[in-house]
Amino acid sequence: MNFPKNRLALFGMTVLAGCSGLQFTGITDMSATGPGTEVVVAPPWARPGECYNRITAPALIETITRNILVRPPRYDRDGTLKQPAAWRTETSQTILRERQSGWIRIPCRKDMVEDFTASLQRALRVRGLYRGPINGAYDTRTQRAVRRFQQKALGLDSTILSLDAARKLGLVAYDRATLTAQSEGN
Repeated sequence: MNFPKNRLALFGMTVLAGCSGLQFTGITDMSATGPGTEVVVAPPWARPGECYNRITAPALIETITRNILVRPPRYDRDGTLKQPAAWRTETSQTILRERQSGWIRIPCRKDMVEDFTASLQRALRVRGLYRGPINGAYDTRTQRAVRRFQQKALGLDSTILSLDAARKLGLVAYDRATLTAQSEGN
């Protein structure tokens, strides 16, 4: 029998779950990305009806490569190179920032209007961040534009559209509790 790899993996997990008594809940198709991708898992402090996605920023590592002179070149009296220099390459790495992970609140499907991604593309185009077609596809160009917007507006380096970014773009309405908290300075 010829199974695609992802089906074979799912089959294997199902068999293991049956044997060990484990239950797999909240398995999501990771290929289904986009601004409205539902995330089943949420942080412990999440309120009902809020949608979150876990984001991870990799560690920032600096690699320094140095060439170290092991033996200088040797020349004859007339200046002819007799033996070239010998070098050793030495590489070192330094962690500038540890790996970071956290939660971002994202728009829930119920908050999305029809053609949400096309509206997102238009909002990003008006701001000069998106130059692709308005096709409603959450493709690489759209993701890059979302990242640029969120980096500028929120300091968030992610291609996953956050709820704050969606609100700043005018795609999702602010709820009363958020507006009240902001007006009171909380």
